[in-house]
Amino acid sequence: MAYLTPTEPFFEAGTTYQYNDHGVHLLGSILTRLAGEPLKDFFKRRIADPIGMTDWDWGVCGTVEGIALNNPSGVHGTGIRTTARQMARLGYLYLNRGRWNGRQLLPADFVDEAARNQVPLTARFRNLDLRGRYGLYWWTNGVQTNGKRPWASAPPGAFTMHGHNCNFCYVIPEWDMVVVRMGTQPIGRSPAQEPLWDTFFAKMAEAVARGGAADK
Repeated sequence: MAYLTPTEPFFEAGTTYQYNDHGVHLLGSILTRLAGEPLKDFFKRRIADPIGMTDWDWGVCGTVEGIALNNPSGVHGTGIRTTARQMARLGYLYLNRGRWNGRQLLPADFVDEAARNQVPLTARFRNLDLRGRYGLYWWTNGVQTNGKRPWASAPPGAFTMHGHNCNFCYVIPEWDMVVVRMGTQPIGRSPAQEPLWDTFFAKMAEAVARGGAADK
C-alpha cells in the first residue's frame, strides 16, 4: 500500500520509462475508486463470466476508501491465480480484439493500443530497457533500439503478458493462435533468455508453414 503514497516525480512525465509495480498498483487504486467495487467483482462480471473463465482468484492487499483493493501488480502472492486453460481464454479475447461470442467486451481500439508498442526508442529508461517493445501491460514484438525484434521468428504482431514465475500468454494474430506457458522455473523472462522463445517460434513457424502447404 506504500505504493499509493505520493512522492515527488523523478522525471518529467513522458520522458523516462521504468518497469515496476508502482504504476500498475496506482492504476488499480484509480480503477477501484471509479468502479466503486473490488476489481475482482468488476472483472468477474464484465470479463471473466462472459468468457467462461471460472477457475481463478484474485488476492487482496488492502483497501481504498473502504473498498477491497485486489493487488494489481500481483506481488507477494496476492495476484490473480488461475490455470493455463483459463489464461488462454483471456488471450483468446485479445486475439479477437475484445470480442467474444458476438459481444464486444473490450473496445477493439483499446486492444489494438494495448498490443502496440508505447515506449519510444528515444525515451530514457531505468532498470529494464523495453523501448520499442512494450504496450499497455503487454510485451510486444516491436523493433528495438538494436534494430531487431525480440522474437525474430514470430510474426511482428505477436504480443504476450508475463506473470509471476514466468507465466506467459502469447497472442499471435497472424497465426490465429494463443500459446500459454505456466510453471515455476524461470524461462525467457530476461532479455538473455529471449532466444529460447525465438527457437520455439522458429519451430512453430515451420509447423504452420507445413500445415498451410498441406491445406493447399
